[in-house]
Amino acid sequence: PPATLAQAVAAVGEVPLQLLDAMPALRLYQSLGYASPLTDEPAGKPGPLPPSVTFCGGGAPGLANGSRIMAEWTFAAALELVFKLERTDRQMRACAWTDGAENSCPYYSQFGEHRTLSAMTLGIIGYGQIGSELGALAAPAFKRIIAGDPKAAHNPFPPAPLQSWSSNNTDVYRQADVIALTFADHSAATAGLVDQHAFAAMKPGAFVVAFVGDVGIDERAAFDALQSGRL
Repeated sequence: PPATLAQAVAAVGEVPLQLLDAMPALRLYQSLGYASPLTDEPAGKPGPLPPSVTFCGGGAPGLANGSRIMAEWTFAAALELVFKLERTDRQMRACAWTDGAENSCPYYSQFGEHRTLSAMTLGIIGYGQIGSELGALAAPAFKRIIAGDPKAAHNPFPPAPLQSWSSNNTDVYRQADVIALTFADHSAATAGLVDQHAFAAMKPGAFVVAFVGDVGIDERAAFDALQSGRL
């Protein structure tokens, strides 16, 4: 049998509960879909996890493989990057909201020094299920929503709520203030898709939300871009 849960999912798309017997140290099982692919063989029905394992999943029945919850996570990550919510919360607690605080908070506007979403462009790379869900979710907040997707080569008219889309991702990189990488295809088509040239094309000060993890991303190029302070 596969040695890990990830290998099992990649191999068969679902995980027999019996496989967990070989992983006694497993404590957390994360699923990006709306349900666990665990099955109770030979019945083939969804089965419960052992009490020692916590299941973390998102979405709900009716949502395509949890694409809505994934889009919501990406949107939330963009808000954190732009508004620096965690840092602001920590600063406010330190200067005013904790026992012994000196009530020495700086003028409140200093905590709100961030760019305004209504003046920013969101660029979505990969306009599939997750990307389209993100576009619909973010449209009321951002000034413009644009996307990069191969489908644009065959259809010059972008679907709502996109203002524009292109099969050339560089067009998106050059315009977007926030860039969401939502493609999830592990293939030759996405290998090295976001490389040093992609990062160089992005606007200085742009925010990048990499929902895709390391899929298609040149990690060295990403590291260099961050170290330079460009992104």
